[in-house]
Amino acid sequence: MKNNNKETKKLLILDGNAIIHRSFHALPPFTTKKGELVNAVYGFSSTLIAVRDKFKPDYIAVSFDLKGPTFRHDQFKDYKATRVKAPDELYHQIDRVKEVVRAFGIPIYEKEGFEADDVIGSIARNIEHETRNIDIETVIVTGDLDTLQLIDDKTKVYTMSRGLSKAVLYDKKAVYDRYELTPEQLKDFKGLRGDASDNIPGVKGIGEKGAINLLKEYGTLESVYKNIENIKGVVRDKLEKDKAQAFLSKSLGTIKTDVDIDFDLEKCKTHDFDEQEVRKLFQELNFYSLIKRAFNEKELPKEEGYLKKKKVLNGVKDFKYETIKDKDVDSFIEEVKKQKEIALASEDGGIAFSWKTGRVNFFELKSDNVEKIRNILEDDGIAKVGWNMKRDYKFFKQKGIKLGGLYFDVLLGYYLLHSGEKIDIESVVFEELEEEFQEEEKGQISLDSFSSKKKGEKLCQKVDYIWKLKEIVSEKIEKISEKQNKARVNSLSSLFYEVEMPLVEILAEIEENGVRVNEIILKGVNEKIEKRIENLEREIQDMAGEELNINSPNQLQKILFEKMNIPTEGIKKTKTGYSTAASELNKIRGEHKIIKKIEEYREIFKLKTTYLDNLYELAKKGKRIHSTFNQAVTSTGRLSSENPNLQNIPIRTELGKVIRTAFEAKEGNLLISADYSQIDLRVMAHMSGDKKMTEAFWEGADIHTKTAAQVNDVTHSKVTQKMRSQAKALNFGVIYGMGSFGFSQSAKIEVKEAKEFISAYMKEFSGVADFIRKTKEEAKEKGYVETELGRRRYLPEINSPNFQVQAGAERMAVNMPIQGLAADIMKLAMIKVYEKYKKNNFVKMILQVHDEIILEVREKDAEKISKEMKEIMENVYKLKVPLVVDTKTGLNWGEL
Repeated sequence: MKNNNKETKKLLILDGNAIIHRSFHALPPFTTKKGELVNAVYGFSSTLIAVRDKFKPDYIAVSFDLKGPTFRHDQFKDYKATRVKAPDELYHQIDRVKEVVRAFGIPIYEKEGFEADDVIGSIARNIEHETRNIDIETVIVTGDLDTLQLIDDKTKVYTMSRGLSKAVLYDKKAVYDRYELTPEQLKDFKGLRGDASDNIPGVKGIGEKGAINLLKEYGTLESVYKNIENIKGVVRDKLEKDKAQAFLSKSLGTIKTDVDIDFDLEKCKTHDFDEQEVRKLFQELNFYSLIKRAFNEKELPKEEGYLKKKKVLNGVKDFKYETIKDKDVDSFIEEVKKQKEIALASEDGGIAFSWKTGRVNFFELKSDNVEKIRNILEDDGIAKVGWNMKRDYKFFKQKGIKLGGLYFDVLLGYYLLHSGEKIDIESVVFEELEEEFQEEEKGQISLDSFSSKKKGEKLCQKVDYIWKLKEIVSEKIEKISEKQNKARVNSLSSLFYEVEMPLVEILAEIEENGVRVNEIILKGVNEKIEKRIENLEREIQDMAGEELNINSPNQLQKILFEKMNIPTEGIKKTKTGYSTAASELNKIRGEHKIIKKIEEYREIFKLKTTYLDNLYELAKKGKRIHSTFNQAVTSTGRLSSENPNLQNIPIRTELGKVIRTAFEAKEGNLLISADYSQIDLRVMAHMSGDKKMTEAFWEGADIHTKTAAQVNDVTHSKVTQKMRSQAKALNFGVIYGMGSFGFSQSAKIEVKEAKEFISAYMKEFSGVADFIRKTKEEAKEKGYVETELGRRRYLPEINSPNFQVQAGAERMAVNMPIQGLAADIMKLAMIKVYEKYKKNNFVKMILQVHDEIILEVREKDAEKISKEMKEIMENVYKLKVPLVVDTKTGLNWGEL
């Protein structure tokens, strides 16, 4: 019973190794910019911050396992013998995790010969010896369930066995709800049931349910054996046979609570840690999102030092800003007109301007002063600098102003320096200026909810950062360009100013134009799909002989592999049984007709939930859908699309084609599609200079048939459809760095045959083989790859000790120069086509999808413009092989 005179405080104890292991296997193998694998470090750090914020403890400690055997190995030499050793890539991260722990000022407790659980148990059970005037509530944070036996009135366990999103806080009731046992009985449970993960044998033949029933009846393992005469049948036989094993297993599974530890509660106090050390470490690890989370509750220190010098958390002390008063508007505008270059950012409340570091002006947008600012904004002679200037362009266009002089978008400049990374202004400000800026307040509140003064202040702070960042980013681009120009005419600088910046206006116009959709067609397709899904559900359940959730992998694997006994040879196993992933079901397609039905159901269900539902809702809101095209997302330079994603609507399925018919031209107009034919393969022929591939394109031959003929050593007339399909799979697979296993899956052949096919391919197309080899070698030497136009991608992972990570980087190294140049050519084509027709109000660019540009034009102009587009796009860039563009016209996208 608690002493009411005592103050209650909370102690958090983290099971370091358990959290590291859980993080390593749960998170993808991502690395820092220097190629260091840090997924487990990130997972642990994220967990530490999350539980600190959730429980708000007064004390924190962390425990780790030490290398070497424990007392349990002395008891049982095969303890944990069946456990597969974790890869070295995990163990290499433990020291980094300890750096994080120490940076937060948290003490680490370890004991040679014992496991972390024993150290944790000893702290939790004996904490009262450290405390006289306070009550301590202990929460153990772990990645497994072993410590549940430590739960009592003062101790709980927070387990993340399925990740933080599904973490469970166990108390005595929660343990009983799960096991129908008390925490104290869990060591007896291990004695009977054993633990396969630790190779604790238990009693052979006694399962979880049997162990629970025995303990519900008799209480403890000792009591079970005292009453062995009352237990009948095979259960008794099993118990008698493995009695020694049962007591050994209980001993192995019992957490020690009497380990001699030099524990000091005072050292565990959650005192203010060294923020500078944590910031620097997280910056080195590239954990920018964690920096914001780590400090979101903290006050700024008042003493001199790192944080005093570098203002953080939306501070406005390091710059001056003023709102332009009505009486000063005219003089302000005259001052702006004198500037050659200005930075700006816009919100509904107004515009922030800067042309000098530390000085910003806020111009309130009112109905009576918009015209006064128009000339400045539309003046091409005043260079504009911003962040995500496509957004600014659209903002002003909706107010009837065409933003001119688009000169330097810091977002795009930074993207060219860091392609493949997720970019936001907060991270860039921290990375380049070592300051912390939140564009929106904690909780992601929209700027619209701020007071007018606060909104202006934040917008001005943003513009000050934009102005500072422009100088840093432009200088880095120029330094790279100077080195590139020694070897080539094209450079990162020319790519930025001549390709990426002109595209800002074009993409803004495409988004504003939108594409017309037919709501009636979408509604009809939606109803048709819903009916087909219902029919498929009924057919699959009839075959299965019972109702089931087809979207549940667990239910599906039980039906297929347990109830229907479909062969499992070659099927991957998961923790819950055999996998029902698409790749695995593909292996057993011929075993039962239910497989094809499941595949069809999944395809249609995804089409409906991913694309159709969203499109239909948008169509109901207006006649035209306005997608967003992302210019600074992909690692290759290709554009991506979202809200809705119009690039991922399936083209080869019948339903996908029907959905595309809903995208149509307005009355009196037609759509024109201009599509580059096999541009990636043509770029591969150009980059590799492969003689046979180059000849095929100049001859106008079918590249896949020619490849099949070469590899199979047959004449073109003897190439079968299967040969051509395999050649096609490999032609495109080479671009993506496909290996023999991937090719075997794609071509539906054995791995051995795939290896032989690839070997023959590389022999016949030796130029391609040489290009791949040289590209990988150069990437390993330089740490990056480039396109001919100077687009660069850094690949520090290519020298990673993790084979899986390194192999992934090698695939990117081969793919990026090809896909990147194809993306650059498409962007050049968009610029040329836009320039040709931008003054023609009857020609609108409405979509860019993969290798295709779509225009909406008057029906009477369609034939002429179609020919002009083909001419422009085929001659926009000189390759060693001809660029070929296929054009089509139609009333809707489906006809194209």
